[in-house]
Amino acid sequence: GGGGSTTVTTSTDTDLWKDIEAGVTKLLSPAGKVVVDKQSSNVLVTDLPKFLDRIASFLESVEGSVQRQVLIEARILEVTLTGEYQFGLDWGAITQAAALKGASTLSAGKILAQKFAPASGGFQIGVASTDFTALLSVLNSQGELKVISSPKLATLNNQTAVIRAGTDEVFFETRVLETPSLTGTQTSKTVNPRTVTIGVVLGITPQIGADGTVVLHIHPTVTEKRGEAKSAIGDTFPIIDVREADMIVRAREGQVVVIGGLMQEKRINNDSKVPLLGDLPGIGRLFSSTSQEVRKTELVVLLSPTVMVGKKVDEITSRELERLNKTKGRSPW
Repeated sequence: GGGGSTTVTTSTDTDLWKDIEAGVTKLLSPAGKVVVDKQSSNVLVTDLPKFLDRIASFLESVEGSVQRQVLIEARILEVTLTGEYQFGLDWGAITQAAALKGASTLSAGKILAQKFAPASGGFQIGVASTDFTALLSVLNSQGELKVISSPKLATLNNQTAVIRAGTDEVFFETRVLETPSLTGTQTSKTVNPRTVTIGVVLGITPQIGADGTVVLHIHPTVTEKRGEAKSAIGDTFPIIDVREADMIVRAREGQVVVIGGLMQEKRINNDSKVPLLGDLPGIGRLFSSTSQEVRKTELVVLLSPTVMVGKKVDEITSRELERLNKTKGRSPW
């Protein structure tokens, strides 16, 4: 196995070039043509001079639009449940307490698509009009709070950022290849390392709305190691429990998206012994004991998006079309 870590990666949205081509096509004259080369990132347009000026203005605006970014602050938390909250956090009480600290409500997020894995406990999502400090304070009042990760990242509009917080579990896979030869059968073995992340993986794709809100497509995946298994040739593989969901929620700047509801159980062995007597060789075990404690935890993810700059491609297209319509009937020369 390896050490715990948090990483962030991004992937490019492939629909951008289609949007650009569609926008330019709407601005062309009947004699105009456009060719989009994705490989070289070039747009070739042939048209009358006045139309070319409008299209150039459109492409300059799109270039600025592509650079729009969304700053996402995240907190990945583990709350050890105790006492009256051992069956889960009381989100109703959290809402009321957070309101006293400046929050208005914890409303249900608008979930357009959601799929739960067949596992005990499911994800819940909501949007709170508050900040991290107020929520952390209230969560801490219902259990023992542990911050697993606190990443902050900026990702381009419509691009996916992936946050990994956990441990990379390494195992080895052996492949046996038998090939016929003149002297019989030759056997060769190749050993390949494999890696699986044990912990939390968050895929987040932000989309900036015309009203300044941010639609977040969130794909949380929680992976736990339940044990190990051996193959017929002796390789050891981890037994993995994976729980994931796919959800979309809309939030304004200053709000916090709250994902919770994922319950986990951890079994902890507690060793105790009588001082001095428990260390005696041979009979020390008579003065020692081991007890197993079951701790219930709930995983909580907090996300706060902030829009940085820019406008949507289709908004720019509409603006340029409006300008074009105002000049209809005029000579383009």
